[in-house]
Amino acid sequence: MATLDLLEPGDRITIDFHSVVVEVLEIGDERAVVRVQKGGRVGHNKACNVHRNIELPPSRSRTARPSRLGDKWERIITHFPLPTAGDVREMRALIGADARLISKIESLNGVAHAERSPALRRDFDRSRRPVRQVPLPEIPACQKDIMRRVKTIGRPVYVATNLLESMVHSPVPTLAEVNDIYNTLNDGAEGLVLAAETAWASFRSNASKWWSA
Repeated sequence: MATLDLLEPGDRITIDFHSVVVEVLEIGDERAVVRVQKGGRVGHNKACNVHRNIELPPSRSRTARPSRLGDKWERIITHFPLPTAGDVREMRALIGADARLISKIESLNGVAHAERSPALRRDFDRSRRPVRQVPLPEIPACQKDIMRRVKTIGRPVYVATNLLESMVHSPVPTLAEVNDIYNTLNDGAEGLVLAAETAWASFRSNASKWWSA
């Protein structure tokens, strides 16, 4: 089943961290008609989030191809829409036994089932992308709760998303970002993950230097 077939009229979809919000009006052949509720700028290859639970397979052909390179990668981070032991086994079979499988939590389903099948996962990556489903004021408490629960079962936790976001366009981070990083590590994060800050930002080297400061 194509992802488009899972949509229903009335679905609310946020794109690129709430940059754009749309409502599905109707589903046609290979397309959906939507009404833009909030317009904005969308970056390249950005994620979409449907504001209800939908079932998706743990891997698709696009995911499976690079996953087979697991014997060449030390760590592989993957998001399981609704984590089950079967999902993790399927991904493990794709990447091989030696690569380190990190389960990425970036949906309400992931938040609710963070501790599921811990014996099959070595690490957890706590992405703050649930901001697309969790109200922004609740994100700090949500992050602390996930970290506490996962650390309780003895698994390391990494935190990602927007850690040095201002450095995409600025040579120095904000005081709030520095404070955020300090508190996240103090809460027990094993490590932190940068994305745009070192992928395509204007001050990639600066971000790396601040990271090691």
